[in-house]
Amino acid sequence: MHIPSKLRYFFIFYPLQAAALLAVLFRFLRYNNLLEWDFPGHYAAIWYIKTHLLPWPTGWNPYFYCGYPQGLFYPPLAHYMAALLSMPVGIGTAIKLLILVSILLLPVAFYAFARRWGLDDLQGAVCSALTTSVLFLSGEMFGTWNFGSDLRSILNIGLFANAISLPILFAFLATCGKVESRNWKWPALWLGLLFLTHPLSSLIAGIFALAIVIHRLWQPGEQPGWRPLVHTLGVALLLGSFWVLPFVTHRGFMNPEYVGAEWSAALELVALNGAIVALACFSKTALRPLVITFFALANFILLGTLWKLDLQFPRLTIYLLLLLPVFLVTWIKSKPALLAMALLALGIGYFGYRHGGLHPEGVPDFQFPDFGLVEGRILSVAPPSHLPAHHVNHELIPLRTGNEAILGLFIESGLNGRILADLVRTLDLGAYIWGTPTESVTPQLLGKEYPAYVLERLRLFDIRYVYTDLRLEDLLDPSLAKGKRYINSYAAPKVTSQMQLADLKQRYNTHGEMVDFYLYPIGSGTLAEPLPYVPLAPGTDWKLTNLKWFLEMRGLPIFTDRPAPPDVRPARPGDQVELFVDSPRKDRLILQIHADQDIPVLVKVGYFPNWKLTVNGKPAPIYRASPNLMLVFGHGPAVLEYRRSWTEYAGLVLSLLGLALLVVL
Repeated sequence: MHIPSKLRYFFIFYPLQAAALLAVLFRFLRYNNLLEWDFPGHYAAIWYIKTHLLPWPTGWNPYFYCGYPQGLFYPPLAHYMAALLSMPVGIGTAIKLLILVSILLLPVAFYAFARRWGLDDLQGAVCSALTTSVLFLSGEMFGTWNFGSDLRSILNIGLFANAISLPILFAFLATCGKVESRNWKWPALWLGLLFLTHPLSSLIAGIFALAIVIHRLWQPGEQPGWRPLVHTLGVALLLGSFWVLPFVTHRGFMNPEYVGAEWSAALELVALNGAIVALACFSKTALRPLVITFFALANFILLGTLWKLDLQFPRLTIYLLLLLPVFLVTWIKSKPALLAMALLALGIGYFGYRHGGLHPEGVPDFQFPDFGLVEGRILSVAPPSHLPAHHVNHELIPLRTGNEAILGLFIESGLNGRILADLVRTLDLGAYIWGTPTESVTPQLLGKEYPAYVLERLRLFDIRYVYTDLRLEDLLDPSLAKGKRYINSYAAPKVTSQMQLADLKQRYNTHGEMVDFYLYPIGSGTLAEPLPYVPLAPGTDWKLTNLKWFLEMRGLPIFTDRPAPPDVRPARPGDQVELFVDSPRKDRLILQIHADQDIPVLVKVGYFPNWKLTVNGKPAPIYRASPNLMLVFGHGPAVLEYRRSWTEYAGLVLSLLGLALLVVL
């Protein structure tokens, strides 16, 4: 086979990089059960698309947070592709195949990215090898959070969409704004796909596009026309409108999280020296957009941390590291020095593999039986040291039993996420919570009020069962011991003192060296509750009032976002509400409100503006009830229905328009 001379070193280096990656990926493909960290959450999202949403990738998901709009705040393309691919091969295999293809494409994308900046074949191949070696490093090696797009984050933390987006991002960086190219279609396609795949990769692409604009404004006489870049950005935005437009419109209904950069001294050292090397490259005109990108991204991370913007800034750090090889290799011309750099890449990759915490096999299999359908929702509570994998039980409850859980992976997508996390921490201060800050009170602080305090909050969310290893009979009510049902056991955490062992056995269900998980029936409940009072509208900041109310209020009389209609009375003892679920997605609820006058009815389903209400066949308003549930006023027949907003249909039309422009122009 004839190998083009301009690609000779690429074809030598790529098999070596692919072999190194396959040595890790083979064990991932063969042994990983996708039960570690975020994998079950992605699996559950794919399962829900496949089972309930197709052909749409978005819709109402009732299984977490009392319901949330899946795919609206987290781009749905990765999950949608996996759902389609799972039709012939199954969900697990689809996830693994997409990760396999994405990771094996990375050295190709890294090489194209390097060549774009004027590096020759050997330089590009070495640069690609160095960039690939960075993937073997992990945030934990630097004493910080996981990076998000390294191999450990992908294969162990389970950041599935990150893996899909990374080769697309570098394909965009390799093609957008090239001086010698007038072809805007490929970068437009890559950027449009990024919008639909992952928000952080899209952010990096946006910073890069801004850097190109700054560079062209800086030296207007040396730059090509603006039309290709305008076409790229305009058509890409159209392609991504299916997600971008609904996201921008409804972003105020997110539960976003701020996580500062948390740079350790080691990372600060790398960033500082990287900035020096990048600055040295500013003298090379061709590299200036990349230098501007590096400094813009570094400043965004630091200023965003300073201003506490709602973003997980540690997951942007790796993109700085992935830019550094170009800045280094561009100065090296001699073949022996470049081969030495290739050996350095081998050493970095091997060191990261040995010390970065990468375990592609994942966690051992464990038992989680199907304990059957139950009425109401199930809250799972346990410290991470008591579980075989972090927050795995939340997703396995719907996947293995078909019941509705409470927490889930996409906590930023559920308005009730922070409040529900507070509830979990109120039961067990050491319970694992991710993605949101928490506030909670302790049994010691509440004293005798503690059982009633917890039970009324469980009832608020129609939580009728708690799956936990806590001894709830000692914590809440001795009678709970009679109804609890054994489910399964996990290995108990290792303790270092007799005092810790005594505390473990006193607070948790244990036998031998195992912690035992039970399903505790907490009490009866209802999804729609007539209220014996008319809720007030405080008119204060909703979020702050919610947090204070949930932590401090006894009895939990709800409040609402605006005053109630004037002709409403409180529900009386004889007033009742019947509720019928008219859809497996629980996006259509039929109520029969038995009262002679309009009364307030709390519907314990997550509030979102896409819900529409008719009472006696006429449209009626839905009120937002604390913390983020639905309140309706009426009597007689009523129907609650979740409908896609105009922004989703408009976004779809605009995406199709972008695709048409990509074809015809």
